[in-house]
Amino acid sequence: MQSDEFSTALAKIRPHTNSKLPHQRKPAQLLAALEATLEQNAGSSENSRQSPTAYFAALITTLEECILRKELSLDEGSTLAATLYLLAMVVPFVQPTVLRANLSKLYQTLPQLLPLALPNHAPPLRSLVSIFGSICSSMDQAMIQSTLNTTGNTPSATSVAIRQTLSSLLELTLDHRPKVRKRAAEVVKDILDSPPSPFIVHPWSHLVANWSCAVMAQSANSSVATGKKGTGEGIDRMIHLLAFLRTVPYIFSSSGSEMSSAGSEGHSTNVEMMTKYLLAAPKLSNAYLTQASYQLLTALFAKDEEETEEEDEEDESEDEDDAARRRLKAQEVLDTLIRSQPSKTDAQVAPYWLGVVGSSIIAALSSRQSSSQTPSALPKIWSVLWSYLDSNCAAATVKAATDALNAIAQSNCFAISECCGLEGTDISSIQSIVQLAERSLVSLAYADSMEEMLAILEVLISSTATRITRDREWTSMTLRELHDTIKSSSPFLPLLQTAVTLRNTKDFQYKEHVNGLITAFMRMIGVDGVLQRIPLGILPQERSKSSNQANAYLLPLIPPSHLTPLSHF
Repeated sequence: MQSDEFSTALAKIRPHTNSKLPHQRKPAQLLAALEATLEQNAGSSENSRQSPTAYFAALITTLEECILRKELSLDEGSTLAATLYLLAMVVPFVQPTVLRANLSKLYQTLPQLLPLALPNHAPPLRSLVSIFGSICSSMDQAMIQSTLNTTGNTPSATSVAIRQTLSSLLELTLDHRPKVRKRAAEVVKDILDSPPSPFIVHPWSHLVANWSCAVMAQSANSSVATGKKGTGEGIDRMIHLLAFLRTVPYIFSSSGSEMSSAGSEGHSTNVEMMTKYLLAAPKLSNAYLTQASYQLLTALFAKDEEETEEEDEEDESEDEDDAARRRLKAQEVLDTLIRSQPSKTDAQVAPYWLGVVGSSIIAALSSRQSSSQTPSALPKIWSVLWSYLDSNCAAATVKAATDALNAIAQSNCFAISECCGLEGTDISSIQSIVQLAERSLVSLAYADSMEEMLAILEVLISSTATRITRDREWTSMTLRELHDTIKSSSPFLPLLQTAVTLRNTKDFQYKEHVNGLITAFMRMIGVDGVLQRIPLGILPQERSKSSNQANAYLLPLIPPSHLTPLSHF
């Protein structure tokens, strides 16, 4: 399969020997000359002629001859530029063992071409970047470790050259030329995505994390020094850096640092420093930078959550100090974010701000075990997020607010005892959230977000029902006893009556969403608990009362198997 891809790549170049474009004509002519030489040397051996290794050797020889004869022009149509172009195409098909065997030769030849290509020759520069990417991805554990110089020994010239090349590749991820920047970012990501065995995370991840923190510090200081907020080279560098880091958030993972020389302390420092810079970025008054900062923060929280879940699977008793560190970091981020709340009409920044707030509140206020008390800060933050459901907000903002509120609703931030309204519990936090929802459901300011509000409330009630039935506190109770316990005390009950009143309103458009909310209530307080408050109203004696309305739509919502007195029917 790989041989077919290699042949196809060559076939695309061969027809251009007479092209009027120098950058197409010269590589095709060079390829024809190389293949003629390879065919002559190999005789009838077709396999040898088509071997990527043979093309690789021929191109390296051509490259060395160009340098020896000082033919160092990288203009379009030059032999050196054509050689680099073909080499970039061939190297990915060469066996890693061949690349490792020629590592010293490659790093004696290629690095000296970087300064020549860097200023004004973007195509050859992209070719060099691709070549270095393939070479670095082929390195084994010993070669990678030699570049870290963790043993105290004097590094070899090749190790120094590799380290310098990595630094050059990282700097090119911030290049002002989009194609160069994109190619460098792809190559560095490919390198980090391919750690040598037995590593799970590439040992260079810690180096990249250190470098990114240094770039953020230097760029921020440069922007402040110029006195021009929101513009300047420093701002551009930070935007490019954050775009790259979003593709490799795992470089800040603890597993990566544990495999590096810096250890877990270095990991914590990198994460804390980067978080500090990201939170300070909005002060530079650039909407794109602020947006990128919030996106990366969200990615970092998501990665942190994945690590926590993996640790939970491996060891149910997570170190309490480590858990407290995670929550404290998230709480500090959350406090800073709440203080920098964007305008509701800011459709460029608000969606990303909402995303990172949703991630940070879950990390800060929830834990693996069900909490005995709802965090006192939760109602205020819920209210802040809920305000972005306002009809004046852009669709992207409303969606981001919905996603954040749904994530919180599905977490274990809410104490089960308070959700049930058990005697002796403080239900004021839940009540404030319920009252906010009740006001919003009948408010014109939120009328355009009716569908989203009902969906959020359905998720909240449904998730609460699931957590209640699975909690250890309730394992000894039957389903009927469970429903009897909470059907008269849950602080969520007022939402049921409000939703049904809306559904019975003439021309109400979201009846199916109310049906979903009612179904969730049936799971939480039982069918009997729902029918006690919302009678079917289909019997003559019930319909004779002017205050009653037929609610026959409840019948299809009732589950096939349920513990409900027949008196309701």
